[in-house]
Amino acid sequence: MATTATSAYHVAQLIDKMMSVDKDYRFMAVNDLMRELQTNNMRLDDDSEKKVVRMLIRLLDDNNGEVQNLAVKCLGTVTQRVKEAQAETLVDALCSMMVAGSDSLRDVSSIALKTVVGHLPVGNTVFVTNLMKRLVPKLNAALEQTKPNDSVRLEVVDIIGDVLSRFGSLITSVHKDTQKVLLEQLLLERPALKKKSTIALGAMMSVCSHELFKDTMDVFIARLGDAKGSHSIRTYVVALTCVAKTSGSRFSDYISRVAPKILDQVETADDDELKEALLQALETFTYRCPREMATYQDRVLKIVTADLTYDPNYSYSDDEDESSMEVGEGDTDEEDAEDYSDDDDMSWKVRRASAKTIEAMIVSRRDQLPLSVQTLGPLLISRLREREENVRIDIYNAYIAILSQARLVVPNALAAVHKDDDVEEPIKIGTTLFSPSALSGEQQQLLEAIAEQSEPLLKAVMKQLRLKSPRTRSLSFELLANFVRTLPGSLASFLPGLLPGLSNAVLDRASGAPMKIDALSLLSRIIKSHDHSVFAPHLPNIVELTVSAIRDNFYKVSAEGLGVASQLVPVIRDCGAGKLVPSLYDSIFEKLKINDIDQEVKERAIYAAGLYVATFADDMPSMVSTTLELMVERLRNEMTRLYAVRALIMIVESRTPLVDLSAIAPVLLPIITDFLRKNSRALRV
Repeated sequence: MATTATSAYHVAQLIDKMMSVDKDYRFMAVNDLMRELQTNNMRLDDDSEKKVVRMLIRLLDDNNGEVQNLAVKCLGTVTQRVKEAQAETLVDALCSMMVAGSDSLRDVSSIALKTVVGHLPVGNTVFVTNLMKRLVPKLNAALEQTKPNDSVRLEVVDIIGDVLSRFGSLITSVHKDTQKVLLEQLLLERPALKKKSTIALGAMMSVCSHELFKDTMDVFIARLGDAKGSHSIRTYVVALTCVAKTSGSRFSDYISRVAPKILDQVETADDDELKEALLQALETFTYRCPREMATYQDRVLKIVTADLTYDPNYSYSDDEDESSMEVGEGDTDEEDAEDYSDDDDMSWKVRRASAKTIEAMIVSRRDQLPLSVQTLGPLLISRLREREENVRIDIYNAYIAILSQARLVVPNALAAVHKDDDVEEPIKIGTTLFSPSALSGEQQQLLEAIAEQSEPLLKAVMKQLRLKSPRTRSLSFELLANFVRTLPGSLASFLPGLLPGLSNAVLDRASGAPMKIDALSLLSRIIKSHDHSVFAPHLPNIVELTVSAIRDNFYKVSAEGLGVASQLVPVIRDCGAGKLVPSLYDSIFEKLKINDIDQEVKERAIYAAGLYVATFADDMPSMVSTTLELMVERLRNEMTRLYAVRALIMIVESRTPLVDLSAIAPVLLPIITDFLRKNSRALRV
């Protein structure tokens, strides 16, 4: 690190260059200063600090935009290196320039001040507290000095919001004055200004005193009651929603005053965007204050039931489900729905907000999950045909939430499935047989409620798989994967209709990697949770899509395909489909012999190869010796040796067929013996 004297000399040189008429000299000087400060190669004395701050402030008005931008960036670094006196000088100057400078200088100054706030050293509490107590009153004054339509107002409020979100708890002494000026901004007509002021108030109320919180809430509630017109009402609905998000525990004391007003408004509102804001408020209240909102749940349920089906510009025919099961490769329901699109139609926002509120009700009322399944499940299923994709996605998410919550109640449904050697009489839930002793009464009741919806749900989802939308198809796979985890074995009768959708997702070149992964993940879940015999008629198709996945160029798809191939081993064995093994194993072997490949693919290829040799050596005799030689090669690689050892253990322990290891034994034994001398416990065991 340079001495103070050396640094002072260096600073003087850089400042001389910053005053050059050549813009390149100025740019390089600022860049050099910033680099030296960032690497701690320069120590600034008081005089150097003063000169640097003064010069950078001057460069904010440079006639070259690149120099201006770099000066702004450099101020962030300088803020972390200067003492309090120069930091105060800096924020004073920036505040003055924001209010009194030219339009361009005001914009640059606001960006610079935001940069300074963002780079303050949070560990130096005293420094930050003193500086913010000096800055915030100036920002409050700037709001009062500028015109309502002045663009800099937005930046000032934005900076106040940054300060409150980062350091709000340190500057409680200025909260009252800040509250006053921010509340004044909500009375103006600029939507962007209202939004930023609301965010700033939310940040302040998360850390302010109880008295100020109460005072602000009283203002919000009073103004909401007096508001006329949808824009004014929406302002205070959004403000209350923001406070609930940031201060849920304190906000719960006001639910009895706020919720009835919101419910009254949503029942009478005829403006779609206002209704959306009101429903978003109910969603937030339900998440943040579930106990207090329980009083209003029947009323909320009635509202969301009506609003989820609110689509005045489109008529859903009663026989739509049946007729659209015959969707071909041409027009789809989704394309038909587009004929009804209207740029001015905002009703979809109401339906989407309703779906999100329903999800909040499901997640926050776990003690009433069976009731949620019975009341909300059929409603969501009936709306899976929703024409607007943004809404449809949230409806999917809401039903997935039901299944996710059900898995918290029944964490391992697969383990509760009745086994052949169980002595007790099984109970049938849907199409699945469970052991009675493995389920409590509550768990059984919940699974029965979900099973009752399986047929309409699966029919609705199968229909959606025929649409072209990648997002809808991926969500369909995700929902089905969650469903089969909740009710193992429940998709057996739907496999003939489901497998073409899975094959299309994996084999279609237009399909993206995420959809392929979702489809393969679902297939893996189905194989794991269903009786092997149900796959017998479909094995050729399953093997075809698995081979395609393994050979996919994207490593995650390939790894997922290898995982499915491993799970197919007992299915192929039990179904006597050994003739399918060679084509499937060829794709596994292709990945096994590649050295330069992703580690996860290597590991899964080694495991799959070992499993296939141990199980199907007689069905692919020509590949056994080559595979064993490759396994020995993988033993010599530190990254793959553990997986190769495990694969060889499977092969050695195999009795039917019995694999002859004599060809590799002379090479294998010294390597294994050497592993016993290593420190790796995993290898030795």
